[in-house]
Amino acid sequence: MSSNITVQINQEYKSKISKKLLIDVAKIARDLGSKNLCSDSIAIQVTNDKNLKKFNYLYLKENTVTDVLAFPYNEIWKEGKLLKDLTKDTLDNEYNHLGDIIVSFPQAQKQSKLYQHSIEIEMATLVAHGALHLLGFDHFEPNENILMKEKTLMILKQFNFDNKTL
Repeated sequence: MSSNITVQINQEYKSKISKKLLIDVAKIARDLGSKNLCSDSIAIQVTNDKNLKKFNYLYLKENTVTDVLAFPYNEIWKEGKLLKDLTKDTLDNEYNHLGDIIVSFPQAQKQSKLYQHSIEIEMATLVAHGALHLLGFDHFEPNENILMKEKTLMILKQFNFDNKTL
């Protein structure tokens, strides 16, 4: 399996956020979320509201801007556990890309002001949230929401971030 995390940041936001931070958050989220079972690649794109709205409508039929979207490459994870009994060879050869995360930088800026914390904390929160979705975590039910928040806090604490707004 590949441990590759790629990040594309729209030109207008490149000076406003650290690519290294996003890579590190995604790696830690993947490792903590899967208890080190997953080393698949993740692609992260930091873009604008227009693109998030377009993707939200195209894939989820929601005609609104959102802060983060996550697109799992396959559906073999549920709450950080493999749904299938897969051998290491199968994982290495057939499942090497976990999925894609798309973040709206303008939404992250708005939320960082709203929650009165840094853009770094907000971007880390959104990337962690997206990576957890790729591993099959969700927040539709109250117990799922609690688990996802706990995992997100665990990830943020690795960076000495303490997001009390979750």
